[in-house]
Amino acid sequence: HGTRFEVELEATYKRGLRSVDDYIKQTAVSNPHATLRYLTPDAEEPRLYERAVKAVPDRPAEIKPHPYGVELGELIRMLRETNSRWLVGFLQEEFCRVGRKKALEIIKEAGLGEKSYPTRIAREEADALYRSIQKTKISAPPTTCLSPIGEKRITEGLMKETDADFYAVATRPPSVYRGNPFQIEVGIAWAKPGGDQLEVDLDGGILSIELASGGQYIINKQAPNRELWMSSPVSGAKHFYFDEETENWVDTRSDGIFFDILSDELTQISGQPFALK
Repeated sequence: HGTRFEVELEATYKRGLRSVDDYIKQTAVSNPHATLRYLTPDAEEPRLYERAVKAVPDRPAEIKPHPYGVELGELIRMLRETNSRWLVGFLQEEFCRVGRKKALEIIKEAGLGEKSYPTRIAREEADALYRSIQKTKISAPPTTCLSPIGEKRITEGLMKETDADFYAVATRPPSVYRGNPFQIEVGIAWAKPGGDQLEVDLDGGILSIELASGGQYIINKQAPNRELWMSSPVSGAKHFYFDEETENWVDTRSDGIFFDILSDELTQISGQPFALK
């Protein structure tokens, strides 16, 4: 009924961008055919990510490695571990897109014999064989080993996990680079800034405010120096010092007040009035 994977990690649990929570959500988007149950360290019930489609992606076909995608070290290992008796058989049996004619062409260019013992090939000979492979014109590998998600499934995954105003997806045709088949898929969900949903977390003296639009504030208090550092998705990095006369946190560059700046930015982003003190 599937694969179960367990691992124990000692770490600090945090929310927000680039967190485990964010990774799980992206996994749910890219696997809309799967139902995920995620139990956070501070929750009693698991968070449920329901599947959006029932049809699973097509099962990819297993293919042998393509000669262009094998580095010298891997080629040497394959030569040592092969069950092929002759070098010509090794090239045909261990790689895709290599027939007898192409194998003989590679061997001749390398200055080796077709009945050389693969397990006895020295490093210098393996290097010559590797260079010969790179010079020889070999057909691209089949792309049946790929199993794309598909534009429809990507759209379903985005729509079930994001509340956006605009969705765009694209799946490019399969391609090959250095003997390795690959396929690019991309999905974008865009929403106008707005909404009053804020997720606030205080951990180790660091305050993080995650916005519904995806932006995040990080505010770090340096108590010994009586300083504040703020990373804003709107105005970037800011540094504040404490003015004892006015008892305010003041921006070192603009002389703006910390709470005024943060209130104005949150009001601008959310469309809701904020007045922090």
